[in-house]
Amino acid sequence: MNFLITALAVYGLSSLLTSYDGPRSVFDRLRRKFPSSALQCLICTSVWVSVPMMALAYFAGIVFVVPFAIIGVVLLLERL
Repeated sequence: MNFLITALAVYGLSSLLTSYDGPRSVFDRLRRKFPSSALQCLICTSVWVSVPMMALAYFAGIVFVVPFAIIGVVLLLERL
């Protein structure tokens, strides 16, 4: 169950970073600052997001990852 929650959290955060503007266009400004970076690709971004997310889930507890997992579920439902 922890793996599923963390996987959804990685998907949610990676989708936010690659596809959405975010509050006050923070994600859009980040993508424009690094135009040729991995922030253009969902798969590439998820590789870099997964390592700190797994560490956060392991050391700080799964409770801190759940909000990102909820975002992941919402984004998956939106794409359906």
